[in-house]
Amino acid sequence: MVKDLVAICPRCNEKLIAKHLRCDNCELELNGNFPLSNFDYLTTDELDFVEYFLKAQGNFKTIQIELEMSYPAVKKKFNDILDKLNLSPINSEEKNEVFMITTGVQPITETDSLVVKRIKEKLNASGGRALIPLYSGGLCEIGFDPNGNGLVSPKIPPANQLTWQAFEAAVEVVVQNDGKAVKGKARSGARLGSDDLPLNSVEGYIAHKVHGARLGDTAFGPGFVIAAILDWAEVCHNERGYLTINPKFMSELKIKEGGVEYINQLEKRFNEDMKNIYLTAKKELGYNATRFLQLLSDKGGVKAAKILIAKDGRTDGFEILRNHKRLDLSVEAHVLKPEYNELFTDEERKMCRERLERYGFKI
Repeated sequence: MVKDLVAICPRCNEKLIAKHLRCDNCELELNGNFPLSNFDYLTTDELDFVEYFLKAQGNFKTIQIELEMSYPAVKKKFNDILDKLNLSPINSEEKNEVFMITTGVQPITETDSLVVKRIKEKLNASGGRALIPLYSGGLCEIGFDPNGNGLVSPKIPPANQLTWQAFEAAVEVVVQNDGKAVKGKARSGARLGSDDLPLNSVEGYIAHKVHGARLGDTAFGPGFVIAAILDWAEVCHNERGYLTINPKFMSELKIKEGGVEYINQLEKRFNEDMKNIYLTAKKELGYNATRFLQLLSDKGGVKAAKILIAKDGRTDGFEILRNHKRLDLSVEAHVLKPEYNELFTDEERKMCRERLERYGFKI
């Protein structure tokens, strides 16, 4: 951070004040005693530290990594700056007064995912406020966010970190990893895509899918509270370094028709689209794709599509649809629908596009 203002007297080392102010635009001049703010008296090094502190959202571990400082050194510098600014740390009692969790229940709607329903049911049973155990020990207070978008907790001061989408994403990535996903180390300052914060980790997936973080970005780390809440709601098991699915909850994720697993309404809708491919091809083309139907029954729409996309070359079903000039019924064409973008990777969508274009199908 560049510091152009001279705030300390070079002779006696006392604070300077402004006596004369001038506007370069209209040439207005003011004379008087104009005290500077406390921030103006910080050194360039101290202002740089404040800038890092803000960028790291107050995460001391991130600052340690960026500035290559020990925790005691970071803590001391932080306290020294507080003293120069005449600020006092907010004690725990004051924090509780500032961050009050209101009681009250929230209705469960038909559009709520099963993950959200389980959390709402458990918290509603506690009157909208609960103390839950953290894996590291101690208790964490949680309650409903008044805006209805999720939960709040004094452990996670930044807004919109405990949204319903974050909980859904956490469970989604666990299921995608066959029921067990690394939590990730966002709180240590790890960058998205690194070994400590891979895209398929709980915190990495939430940062990318919910908050739009890109590869190489650092991210806020609410995962330790999200994991604790999912464990408390009997959705997942909060284990050392990992979040695993609760088998009982996993069984409830299965659609009765064929045992297809889905995580949210979008996956469920895609699964229905895959079923319609089979029904339409059978009715209009006389093509009975029994192996395709079995794959849907065993894996579900999204997983079945990913398996078929990954096959080298075209499948028998693709060839039959091409001969009937009905590639609009292909899995590839459905994967490329804009509404299903988030279900598939860019590479998977690219493979589908290239395969269809190779046979003259206009997308």
